[in-house]
Amino acid sequence: MADLKISQLTASTTPLAGTEVLPIVQSSTTKQVSVANLTAGRAVSALSATLSSLTSGRIPYATTSGLLTDSANLQFSGSNLLLGTASQLQSSVLSVLGSGNVGDFRTTSSGGYPVICENTAAGSTSMVIFLSGPSTTTVGSITYNGAVTVYGTTSDARLKENIADASSSLDFVNTLKVRSFDWIKSQKHQDFGFIAQELYEVSPDCVYKPQDEDSTWQIDTSVLIPALVKSIQEQQTMIDALKTRLDAANL
Repeated sequence: MADLKISQLTASTTPLAGTEVLPIVQSSTTKQVSVANLTAGRAVSALSATLSSLTSGRIPYATTSGLLTDSANLQFSGSNLLLGTASQLQSSVLSVLGSGNVGDFRTTSSGGYPVICENTAAGSTSMVIFLSGPSTTTVGSITYNGAVTVYGTTSDARLKENIADASSSLDFVNTLKVRSFDWIKSQKHQDFGFIAQELYEVSPDCVYKPQDEDSTWQIDTSVLIPALVKSIQEQQTMIDALKTRLDAANL
């Protein structure tokens, strides 16, 4: 039997065989479509479909006005994908990149908020969690501690070894080139800042150097905070020693 389009198939209780024919069973009483053996890349369009025979990751499409899933909290509104709400993301478009960074999610918006993270739990709450590896180890998070938003990165003592007091950082801090500059796109002036390429020469841990030459370099200045704290501690030790000598001289 030659392959046919689904629209050309007559009602039947026996799945039809064929190389590219999607096996279906149509009930004359409920007008539902039961999907079996649905392979990757196949989709079913119907007023309703049973999900019991679908494997994980398969999405059946319903009418053009909505997405049929086992939860009403995932649906389309025009070109907008709504997650857990009927309105919060209507000013945004959520898409999965099909090439390049496969699996990445991108949001765009011409107004309002591109992304909204809401946790209605009382007190300290997690907003975003970053996981790494098959063991899903937490490597960072964005949380609300009941008063302020905290951007956390991994710093657990159980993940470190050879822990010792850091050496002097005054010389290191003095090598940092603090610049003033104007941003080309916004034409806004910034009084104090770093140049990623310059910072990379003295502190590569602070800098993300992209492999793609067309991508922009990025920095994380929080990596410099321990060195700055160490410098302040060293300077305070010097100040205390000088004060002691001055007090002794006045005696």
